[in-house]
Amino acid sequence: MGGNLLPVLAVIVGVALLILIAGRAGKKAGVRRNGRMRDIAGRLGLDYSEDPPPFKFLPPDPVVAGTYSGRQAKIYSFSRGSGRNRTHWVATRLLCPGAGSLELTIRTQHAALFEKIAGAFGYKDIVIGDPVFDSRLVINGNDEDYIKAALIPEVRTRILEFWPRASGSKIIVRAGEVVFEEQGSFYREKSLAHLEKACPVLSDLAAIAEVHGP
Repeated sequence: MGGNLLPVLAVIVGVALLILIAGRAGKKAGVRRNGRMRDIAGRLGLDYSEDPPPFKFLPPDPVVAGTYSGRQAKIYSFSRGSGRNRTHWVATRLLCPGAGSLELTIRTQHAALFEKIAGAFGYKDIVIGDPVFDSRLVINGNDEDYIKAALIPEVRTRILEFWPRASGSKIIVRAGEVVFEEQGSFYREKSLAHLEKACPVLSDLAAIAEVHGP
């Protein structure tokens, strides 16, 4: 009987060691992640805090929020879908409660399903007339004339200089907020860099939305 228990005990001990090693590695990675986010908060003038994790062996969850260019800002993560279809996303958001009804989406130029759906609801692609800009990015919105006039060369240049090569990258201007999002996580240094660099661009677009009017 004792001989039969040895393999079982070996498996249990092995699993426990793997969990311990994975937990320690995850905690170290979490500490590095939180340190990077604390640095980003400092550079942007935002507040940094930590929420307690759901389990003690996990690192605390970072929270970056505050005021940027006079607007409430937040850097956060979220997920879409479930099970095998679950994807992880990160985002930077600026609130602009005084904005009007402008709706605007900017994303990488490609024949995406989104554009087809948007077209069905009357949101056609907006051609700015800048060959470089139009070849890289596609824009949908509900006020073509205003959007074309508002996206002056300086703003277009800042958007192009910022625009990351990341999956699902897009900027959304909608009632009361401007959001940049991409598929990724806080553990990816590139994702964190994109979230930080998005702030000045979002500020430009928030001002455009606020001037649009009701």
